[in-house]
Amino acid sequence: MTLSTERQTRLIELIDALCDGSMTPAQAERLEAELLHDAEAQWFYLRRVHLHGTLKWTCMAKSEWQVLKQLKQRGYVGQTGSAEERIRGEAVPSSAPGVVPPIILDESPSPRSWLSNGFRVGGFAFSYGVSAVVMVLLIVFAWASKISYDHHAAWVASSTDAKQQRGLSGGPAGDSLAVAHVTGLVDCEWSNPQESLPIDARVPQGRAIALASGLLEITYDSGAKVILEGPCSYEVESPRGGFLSLGKLTARVEKEGLGIRDLGLASNTTVSRHSNPQSLIPNPLFTVRTPTATVTDLGTEFGVEVSKDRRNSVRVYQGRVAVASTKIKKAKLGGMVLHAGQSASLDAGGAVTNVATVEPRGKTPGSRIVATEFVRQLPKPPEANGRIDLLDIVAGGDGLGNRREAGIDPITGEKTASREQKFRAGRQYQRVAWNPLVDGVFVPNSSAGPVRLDSAGHAFDGLSSSVGRCYGSIWVMPTDAAASDSPPWIRRTVQRDKRFSGGSGQLNMHADEGITFDLEAIRKAHPNIVRLLRFRAAAKLNWSGGVVDLWVFVDGRPRWNSLWCTEWSEPAIADVALRPGDRFLTLVVCDSDGDISNDYAGFFSPVLDAVMKSEKSVSREKQ
Repeated sequence: MTLSTERQTRLIELIDALCDGSMTPAQAERLEAELLHDAEAQWFYLRRVHLHGTLKWTCMAKSEWQVLKQLKQRGYVGQTGSAEERIRGEAVPSSAPGVVPPIILDESPSPRSWLSNGFRVGGFAFSYGVSAVVMVLLIVFAWASKISYDHHAAWVASSTDAKQQRGLSGGPAGDSLAVAHVTGLVDCEWSNPQESLPIDARVPQGRAIALASGLLEITYDSGAKVILEGPCSYEVESPRGGFLSLGKLTARVEKEGLGIRDLGLASNTTVSRHSNPQSLIPNPLFTVRTPTATVTDLGTEFGVEVSKDRRNSVRVYQGRVAVASTKIKKAKLGGMVLHAGQSASLDAGGAVTNVATVEPRGKTPGSRIVATEFVRQLPKPPEANGRIDLLDIVAGGDGLGNRREAGIDPITGEKTASREQKFRAGRQYQRVAWNPLVDGVFVPNSSAGPVRLDSAGHAFDGLSSSVGRCYGSIWVMPTDAAASDSPPWIRRTVQRDKRFSGGSGQLNMHADEGITFDLEAIRKAHPNIVRLLRFRAAAKLNWSGGVVDLWVFVDGRPRWNSLWCTEWSEPAIADVALRPGDRFLTLVVCDSDGDISNDYAGFFSPVLDAVMKSEKSVSREKQ
């Protein structure tokens, strides 16, 4: 999928404003909206900024026409005239003296092929190219600092914790667009694994949340709490509300908002025009929008549901809410105030079809509708009192030891005591017969079709850049976070996230490599395991110059990923909830740009958090 001409023109205007220092706050918000969830727009942004950096550096020593000639030779700039017209919709004179034609991106190569082909040595000397790259990186970092870290991290690092977002933003300004944070997760499965949020993650204004299943609690900086029930689609529209397009949520506002009388409105008056979350006028009320209505807090706890056919239901537990149709203007049909114990239904057109008092449980409902039940409080998750070390398992242990400096050959599945530093091509899936806790290993190759991920036959067709070649073995590398020779990103991760303070070592994997653990075999090997709760690890590229995609699958379904990981990306925190029936856990490092050189990545401290039987319980069972 390529960007339309209109979209490219809009992006060019915004990116050029960023690069020349004339960007306004409104333009910054528009650029953020364009880039946040669109991979094609993100690639367009990278290419455009790279061109500006190249032009800025080369103009120091060469005339403008020489620069354009060299950029064309490298394939970065299209020809004036037809290409100009394709992008901007206008022709530019080819012989205007003393005028540099606008930079036009060549649309012909795909984004990923552009990266692998664009850096070849053409008309430039090799040393000149190296110098240009260094200068471009410095310029890009200088320009990128003008956008808050929350803006940039939303699409460069797919999932980071709150401490990373705050610690790297350079001060309070880094949280300027964050209006809430994640305060609870229960068995969450995300519709898009790349958009997963870990506990304590800051949530910026405009962030869309698509939950396939599970429960997610968000606490706004104002104190309001929202519990989302999957499947659910919700967008944090403002510091005081959001847009629910599908699913169920419960909102609790601790501090009472302004009442209807405080606003000078009658009790049956529609208040949507006074509480639009997108209004430029400061909004004192917490509001949930749906496709056909608004539900406005008047000091309360309430639940809202939007069905697939756009029908709405609202239930008030405490206080009052104002329910207003965005489709109907008449107050009797389009809005009213509900009090504690009341429930209302709205049809797909926004008309209120029923209002009733909810009867206590055990009694026959006295109304024509049965009120929808909502989750009002997150269940207390079981606390892990043990963990299984996956590094120990890869090295030949049972997960309770500390084995290191060993690995598995991704081609044959055999145990190896050597990292085997060489490029090799391999088969897509190979069982690991010598280790019952590891189901198999593989070298993904997307050109051969869907990639098989486990012995049950689960396959995935989204590893689009895997090339079927790898370098070295799947290796358990010991690391000490306090040692000066350990990767700096590991030391930073340990400092920021206490969950990794006790871990040492990383699973070092080169693109393209994958490994699958047998969770059921791990449970059987440890009868004192009551439940495996989650997989967690910190992951990052280990080698300068590489680009990789990181994936975590459960039973063949993608549950987490971090795409386009580079040396300047922040460590990504994988935190994947596990259900009792989950069988296979798969970790994959695959290529991003068609070139697997330097594509080393590490899963630091990969563990399974588990609930274990106490020693007293085990001793009683033995008796």
